[in-house]
Amino acid sequence: HESSAAECGARSIGNVEVFGRRTSMRLEQSYWDALRLVAKARGTHPNIIVSEAARLSKNSSTSLTSSVRVHLAVVCVGPTPTEVEFQQQVERVRMNLSFKKRRITVFLEQFFWDGLTEIARRNQTSLDETVEWVAANVPGATSRASAIRLAVLDDRLTRLA
Repeated sequence: HESSAAECGARSIGNVEVFGRRTSMRLEQSYWDALRLVAKARGTHPNIIVSEAARLSKNSSTSLTSSVRVHLAVVCVGPTPTEVEFQQQVERVRMNLSFKKRRITVFLEQFFWDGLTEIARRNQTSLDETVEWVAANVPGATSRASAIRLAVLDDRLTRLA
């Protein structure tokens, strides 16, 4: 990541253009960094990457921010999915977990649940244990959902390297 560990989870607002229309998004710094890196690697502008995410999710009820997060994490591990595949990955899912011996509910895009499940499987831990580890070890995250998204993005980028 280009940012310090403490800044990675901090959310900031940035301006982007989607199909030529200016809008703003609030993303964790790690995702702004990933947006710039993916755009640079593709030899294009970050607005093109954002517009691509918006195009893939155009027939879903997901937010632009969710679409961009999933799109950036997906492109780190492979080719751009079809519109239908992407819409399945960006769909928000409710999961009930145990966190510090309390039941909690976390809403998260399917892609990140899949990524977290993969991390838990590789580490031979339960989802509950993995969420507790992520919450304790992802600096600057503003919520459990944010910490999970950052952990999955970091996992994807680490495996790519």
